[in-house]
Amino acid sequence: MFAAILLVVGIGGALWFQRPAHEDELAIPIGELRSQGFELKLLNDYAGRGRDRRFVTAHARHLAQSIARARDELTSLQPTPQLAATRAAALQRSAPWADAAAQLGAGDAQLAPASAAQIVAAAEQLQALEDALKR
Repeated sequence: MFAAILLVVGIGGALWFQRPAHEDELAIPIGELRSQGFELKLLNDYAGRGRDRRFVTAHARHLAQSIARARDELTSLQPTPQLAATRAAALQRSAPWADAAAQLGAGDAQLAPASAAQIVAAAEQLQALEDALKR
């Protein structure tokens, strides 16, 4: 009897975790990425203003790891078919951010102005995606 209950619970759990991701589940990692994009821009501004270089490099390394984790989380979600394009857009727009954060973390110079502008534009686009998911 106990084995049958465990089997039913196991099957139910497997089905629950294999179900497609919905709006709320996608909004979380997209929101994290949006926030990280704006944080990356702010960190780049700090580097340009001569902020303590140790702070900028340490924070940039941590941010690169956080961006990679959020992208991995978003990649692991299997959205409903109507949300697949939203997930793909968020992944595409945030793709260069981990490398940009790693560049700042390596102690290189401030990001090129065009790169910083692209980060802000992509973060704003992620904000629009996140807002659409929350409606």
